[in-house]
Amino acid sequence: MITIKSQIKEKGYLLADGATGTNLFDMGLESGYPPEFWNLEYPERVKANHESFIAAGSDIILTNSFGANEYRLALHNAENKVEELNFEAARIARESSNKFDKHVFIAGSIGPTGEILEPLGVLSKTDAQAAFRKQALALRDGGADFLWIESMSAEEEMEAALLGAKESLLPIICSYSYETHGKTMMGLEPLKLAELAEKFRPDVIGYGANCGIGASELIGSLICFKTSKKNEDLLLVAK
Repeated sequence: MITIKSQIKEKGYLLADGATGTNLFDMGLESGYPPEFWNLEYPERVKANHESFIAAGSDIILTNSFGANEYRLALHNAENKVEELNFEAARIARESSNKFDKHVFIAGSIGPTGEILEPLGVLSKTDAQAAFRKQALALRDGGADFLWIESMSAEEEMEAALLGAKESLLPIICSYSYETHGKTMMGLEPLKLAELAEKFRPDVIGYGANCGIGASELIGSLICFKTSKKNEDLLLVAK
């Protein structure tokens, strides 16, 4: 069975794709419109975006599902479409990868709810966990190989996402988005994610950083991850 770890052991690295939303804007997506809606409205465009990255050399494709949780979708009166949008996101990505002779991993993209969790906010950890679970199960059923929880900035929300995602029984990669001074918007340093990833082994197979304010901050975060890494079995990721 081909796994991420076996492929990295063989190749030394794996390349992920680029920014899904940014590229869909180039295809006509309007600002403020949920990219995830295109999974139902323009699946051929989402598929073409995936295929372009695979053709360019990507080994990992993230599904078009970053904001497909009930809280973000509720802003567009679509909270009842969580399962459908996530299932289709994974199905489209899988279908795209099947056109190529190489093995491509499908990562189910899970982003923040857009809410602040208790005690600073009003969203309970239990409700957040349930929302992430619903998204994770739909991505699994659609064909995702593993889940990638990305762009998080708060430990409470990351932990809720991990608790919900692990119920899918899929491997998990998790990443924070780091701003200035190597910290997330909520003031977390890379060491905090390293500790959380260790806590959630073996469900979590890797962790790292994504987006942020630029390559220099991303590289700085990876250096911090490398120095704080406790277990060599955990993969480091940057996107």
